[in-house]
Amino acid sequence: MPRHSLTDRLRGIAPHWRRRGGRRTAATSDAALLAAARGLDFGKHSDAELGSALASRAAGASSLPSVYAIAAEAVHRRLGLWRVFGDAEAPSAIQECRDVAAGIVDAAPYRDRVEYYADEAFLEGRQFARSVEAALAPLRLSPGRRAVVSAMAYVAEKSRTTPSSQIMLDADFYRAVESLDPDGDLEFRVTDEQLAAGIMLYRGAVVEMSAGEGKTVAAAFPAIMHALEGRRVHLVTANDYLAARDA
Repeated sequence: MPRHSLTDRLRGIAPHWRRRGGRRTAATSDAALLAAARGLDFGKHSDAELGSALASRAAGASSLPSVYAIAAEAVHRRLGLWRVFGDAEAPSAIQECRDVAAGIVDAAPYRDRVEYYADEAFLEGRQFARSVEAALAPLRLSPGRRAVVSAMAYVAEKSRTTPSSQIMLDADFYRAVESLDPDGDLEFRVTDEQLAAGIMLYRGAVVEMSAGEGKTVAAAFPAIMHALEGRRVHLVTANDYLAARDA
């Protein structure tokens, strides 16, 4: 397998070659694929729409830019913005939303309804939404804060019975979090180096990355591509923390 440094690849010093019909021609450059992926924006998609968009992509290298762009948006959300639901350090506006949401969940005005216990779709229905809206009405929060608090209350309840990976949120929530986090304290943006490494790994190259450059994140992109092509994929890491975070 070809083995080139990531820096060389990004600079185009070590292009990948293939033979076709006896002629040696340059394969689509890593830089072009990277630029194509960066040119796609899936930020307006809900989590469910991201999943549908990914599942609809045809197998093969032609889908690589869109697949990588979708995966990068998912990483940005799940490894970054989803930290609003934990105790990660966050701006005061986010912490205030956490406090309000905790108060709503503690009071749980919706739990006096039998549907809360009998209807699996109760949390996605209007009755739950109206209960939260009624609790928020006296606080006169901005639309962005209302969206964040409502999502926090929903996730707190939903996570009692559903793994976080299966909890789907709207794009409006993520935009609201970003508006309350102007310094990007909760952001986790996939870097060009990670995307480029993912492109090379998908092509079968061995990639060397320094500590902290994001090897585990980079490996997720070719894993998704191979999975879409019907192949079994195994990712191995000796780091317990990364294995739990990126599972």
